[in-house]
Amino acid sequence: MKKLISLVLALALIFALAAPAAMAAPTELIMYLISDRPVGFDDALAEFNKLAEEELGVTLTVNFITWGEFDTSYPLLLASGEVFDLVYCAGWAGYTDYALKGSFMPLEDLLAENMPATMAALPQQAWDDVTVDGHIYAVPSNAAAPQTTGCDVRGDLMDAYGMESIGSVDDLVAYLTNVAEKNPEITYPLTYPATLYDIMLSEKYDIHTFGTNGIFAYRGKDYENLFMTYDCDEFKEVVHTMAELTEKGLWSRSVLSITDDEQVLFSQGATACRIHNIDSWLSIYQACPAEWDVRWYRLASDPHSPGYLQDVMCVPYTSKHPAEALKLLDAIRTDSRYYDKLVYGVEGKDYTLDENGYVEMISDFDSEAGTWGMATLDVKRLYNGAPATYAAVLQEIIDNYGDYPLSGFNLDLTSGFSSEQAMIANAASEYLVPLKSGVASDVDAAIAQMQKQGELCGDDAMLEEATNQMKAFLAAK
Repeated sequence: MKKLISLVLALALIFALAAPAAMAAPTELIMYLISDRPVGFDDALAEFNKLAEEELGVTLTVNFITWGEFDTSYPLLLASGEVFDLVYCAGWAGYTDYALKGSFMPLEDLLAENMPATMAALPQQAWDDVTVDGHIYAVPSNAAAPQTTGCDVRGDLMDAYGMESIGSVDDLVAYLTNVAEKNPEITYPLTYPATLYDIMLSEKYDIHTFGTNGIFAYRGKDYENLFMTYDCDEFKEVVHTMAELTEKGLWSRSVLSITDDEQVLFSQGATACRIHNIDSWLSIYQACPAEWDVRWYRLASDPHSPGYLQDVMCVPYTSKHPAEALKLLDAIRTDSRYYDKLVYGVEGKDYTLDENGYVEMISDFDSEAGTWGMATLDVKRLYNGAPATYAAVLQEIIDNYGDYPLSGFNLDLTSGFSSEQAMIANAASEYLVPLKSGVASDVDAAIAQMQKQGELCGDDAMLEEATNQMKAFLAAK
C-alpha cells in the first residue's frame, strides 16, 4: 500500500509539473501595418494563428493605420510608449529619423539566432542600407519596389499614335499631348503632374531634389554641394515648361483640389497615365480592360537602387517579445504557408493558385495590404493575368541596379529648426507646389515670392544644416 501511495503521489507530482507547460498560453504578439484592413482579414488571420500557435507558440494581432490617419497616428504610435512587437516602416516614412530618436530596438544581436533564413538570404548591402549610427534597426524586404520611376500608359492609344515606346520625358510629354489633342473623352491625360516636374528636372538638368516638397537639391553626384531648388535657373525653366503644358490641357487647372485615386481614374478611362514604380503596373493592368494593353516604361535617366529601405519591418523599443517577433517574421518571409494567409487570405475563399503558383484573387480581399515589409522574392507571388513581360522587365531592373550612395539618407530638421521648417513648409505649399504642378497664376511672381519667403524662413541656415547632415551621412557609409 505504501508503495502504491508513493507511486500515486509521484505521478501526481509529475502531472502537476507538466501541466503548466502543456497549458502554457501562446505568446501574444502585436503588429501595426499601414493600410485599410482587408475585407475578410480576420478569417485569414485566424488560420494564420492556428499555424503560428502550433509551430511557434505565438499568436498575432494585426492593427491597421489607414492612409488618412498616417500623418498623425503613425508618429503618435511610435512616441506613445504603447507596447507592441512589429511595425512597418520605410525610408519615405522617416525610418532614419525614428531610429535616431530611439523609436526602434537595435536588432544586430538578435538576428543570427532568431532570423537565420533571413540572414542567409539578404546581401550585405541590405543590412548596410538599414544601418543607422552603427546599429541595425530594421529587417528589409528584398522584394521592395525598385526605386525607379516609370509610367503606366495605354498601349492601345500608343499604337493609335504610332508610338513604339516611352524612354524619356519628351516621349511622355508627346504621349500626353496626343491624348489631349486626339482623345477629348479622357478628362485628364495626366492627373497629378508634380512627379513629371521631378523627372524633368532630373532628366534634363541632372538636378535631384529632397526635403519638404523638394526644397533642397544637388547636381549629378555632387551630393555635398547643396542649394535651394527654387534659386537655380533650371528650376525656372522647368516650372515655366510645366505652366505651358497646363495651357495645352495635359492636366486639370484644378489639380491641387483633386483627391481621386489615380488607379481608379485610369481604370475608368478618365486619365491615361500614372507615373509610379513598376509595382503599380500589376494592379492597374488587372483593373483595366485587356484591350487597353496597359504598359509600363521606365524613364531611363531616373536614378535607381535596390530599394532596401523602401519597405522594412521594425521592432519598437517597447516590445516585450523581440525574439519571438523576429522568429515569426523569419517564418513569414520564408514559408508560403504563413505569407499567403496574411497577404492573400484564405485559399479557396479569397484566392486560388494555378499550376505555376500564380495567384488569382476571387474575393474582395485586398491582397498585399500593408504587408510590403514582409515580402521576399522567395514568397511573393506573381498574379495570374499579370502582363506577359512583367517578370522580364522587373528582372532587368533588378539585374541593373545602380550604386546610390544616398540610400537610407533622411534629412532631420526637427531639432533646432522645427519652427523654420514649419514656416518654409507653409511657404512651399503656397508657392512651390503650384509652380511644380504648373498652375501658378504668375510663374515669375510665385518664384520671387518663394525666394523671399525662403529667405525670411532662414533657408540659408537650414541649407547649412542639410549640407552638414549629408556630409556626415556619406562619411559614415
